[in-house]
Amino acid sequence: MLRALLVVWGSLTPVVASATQVQGTLSTPTVWKKSGSPYVLTGDVTVGWGTTLVIEPGVKVIAAKQDALRSGADEQRVELIVDGALVVRGTEARPVRFTSGEEPGSWYGIRVRGGRGTVIDGAVIDRAWQGLSLDMGAVVRNTSVSDTVEDCVRVGWGSATLVDNRLSGCGANGVSVAEGARVRMEKTVVTGSGGHGVELRGWGELIHDTFHANGAAGVALLGENEASVVRDSLITSNEGHGVYKASAARGVLLSNNVWGNAGGDYGAAAFAGQGSISVNPLYVSATDLRLSAGSPGRGVATDGLDLGAFSSPRGASLPDGLLAAASVRGTRVFTVPVPGRARERIVAASGVALASSKVGKAGGRSTRWHGLSPERRRRGKSSVAGTLASVSRNPSRIRSVVHESGLTALER
Repeated sequence: MLRALLVVWGSLTPVVASATQVQGTLSTPTVWKKSGSPYVLTGDVTVGWGTTLVIEPGVKVIAAKQDALRSGADEQRVELIVDGALVVRGTEARPVRFTSGEEPGSWYGIRVRGGRGTVIDGAVIDRAWQGLSLDMGAVVRNTSVSDTVEDCVRVGWGSATLVDNRLSGCGANGVSVAEGARVRMEKTVVTGSGGHGVELRGWGELIHDTFHANGAAGVALLGENEASVVRDSLITSNEGHGVYKASAARGVLLSNNVWGNAGGDYGAAAFAGQGSISVNPLYVSATDLRLSAGSPGRGVATDGLDLGAFSSPRGASLPDGLLAAASVRGTRVFTVPVPGRARERIVAASGVALASSKVGKAGGRSTRWHGLSPERRRRGKSSVAGTLASVSRNPSRIRSVVHESGLTALER
């Protein structure tokens, strides 16, 4: 890898930044650090067999507009090819970004064609010909893929897990799953694709997803082998059918809201499954696909959560700033460490203790407990210490604790 100067031309003056140029095969374990960013792929980069490429938070990867090596599936466009393992460690505050020129299709995308252990977490991928091409098992989560010429995600072989992703502006399908391939897709939003939101020729399990305003069907079930499952999802305002199922295809639909689709909510052999509804979901706005307070999709999923990708526990919105969650079983006292306060002690007959913390005007931090009513606190008669089930800043983990506890509402 060579250090170089990258010149990015703005409207008036050039902006110069230090860059690392890369091309060819990585044959030893490699880490791309923020200190070396941006990494400029001047030609195809291949993560070799038995090799792992780790990309740290905040790194930017820029593909050149021409492939200097003239190799890979596309001799003109630069590809990041994975034969070993790719581990992307982005965060919400510091994602790892993969991009190229100004137009969609300026580079080819990421191709996982071999190896094991690929995990892409916290990435932003845009302007590729095909964002992610997965021909080997991989996990993709907390990732945004947008502005592609073809599919945002193609699963060609093996099993892929897609969780908490945002796919938008895909030139073809949001997600395509080939015959013989498998996908588990959860809490993922697909919007604005030119084709289907998801096209399943293989097997899929779609849970708590949102398919909105796509150019063809929201969900296209075309596989004839195993029966795919679509449940607890929102399938709305697509240009084709909400759900299209070919006559020989197999699929199970449970507790979805399929509404307002231009081609009809169900097409060919598709029909509403048990617990399904067809009503306006009442999104916050056309671009904010969270459910508003009065939405009919609140708390009606098979697991008691909201329908769609932005599911809250038991239909309630978690207060901002949640820092800790403790599962309460029986009459017990839980002492929970919360950032900003030394310790908190709550007595409860049953339920879940949720703590939120915020900084006041004077700079002090106050902590408030949710989910435990004063009446429940009065009912506590024992001071037997319990064990802490979870202390987390992660809203998803807190939602999981709330759901597992059976909590039906949060005290404001």
